[in-house]
Order: sequence, then structure tokens, then C-alpha cells
Amino acid sequence: MTFSHPEFAQRLGCKDVRTVKSAEESLVRRGWITVTPRRGMSNLTAVRIDRLPMVTAALPRKPSDAAQLLTRRYLNVLLQLRAKGSKPAPKIPHKKQTDIMEWTAQKMLNRSNGDVELVANKIAFAIFHPTLKNYARQGLYRLWKRWAQVEREFAAQNERIKEQTQ
Repeated sequence: MTFSHPEFAQRLGCKDVRTVKSAEESLVRRGWITVTPRRGMSNLTAVRIDRLPMVTAALPRKPSDAAQLLTRRYLNVLLQLRAKGSKPAPKIPHKKQTDIMEWTAQKMLNRSNGDVELVANKIAFAIFHPTLKNYARQGLYRLWKRWAQVEREFAAQNERIKEQTQ
């Protein structure tokens, strides 16, 4: 079944046909689809299955136990900070957000080769860091966006500590 761009946009609920056109052009550039123009009819679009990126390993259905533990520890710290009346007061996320946080914690663990204590130390460091605390207290996802900065600052802090002890 083929559709013109306006028909396809209407079926997808897009208000602007340019959205469909730009998405189609992006897929053509990647080589994932081919578009064959036909005179007087809608363009013929075909998916190039051999060109689609495939996941080689099966993705886990749920985050690891370590990621769940890390999320619970993070939420406990947020509750303690809220009880102490710290500024800015951290927001306590609801259940769906905690599920998302578990996946974010899993990404952090994957980046740190599964070292739970190292990730926990980096999160704790960020929670009390002057420039990172606002992000760290809003949720792990917000902190994940700044994770490279967290790792740089954490490494610099460890270097300063080593220099002072020598």
C-alpha cells in the first residue's frame, strides 16, 4: 500500500507534510529505504531490510539487580536530603520515573564496568558538587546527561586528594 506525503502525514497525525518528507529523506540518506518516483502516482517506497541496523545480542528485559540497588540507594539519599531541608530540595520521583532511573543506573554501571561502589561514589560526589548538585538532585537521567563532566570532576578530585596525601 502506498500513500502520498499528505495522506501519510494525515494518518500519522502530523500537521506538516514537511515532517514526513524530512523523515523520508533521512531514511533514504541512511540507505534504509528506497523511493522510486512514479508518474501520476504516489512514490513507491521499499524498506531495505538488508541495510537495517540489527542488534546482535539480545537486550535484557529488566535492569540488573545492581542497577536496582543503586537506584534504591540514590532515592534513599534524596529522601534524607529532603528530610534535612536542603536547598534545592530534591523532588521525589514516582514509580514510572524510578523504573526509568533503573535503566539509567544500568547505563552508568555499564560505563564503569559494573563497579557499583564507584558509580555510587560518583553519584554522591555529584549530589554535593556545587555545579552538579542541581542536576543530580533532579534524577539520574538528568545526571546521566552530564555524566562525562561528573567523571572528569571526580577524577580531578581524586588527583587532588592523592597529591595532598603525598
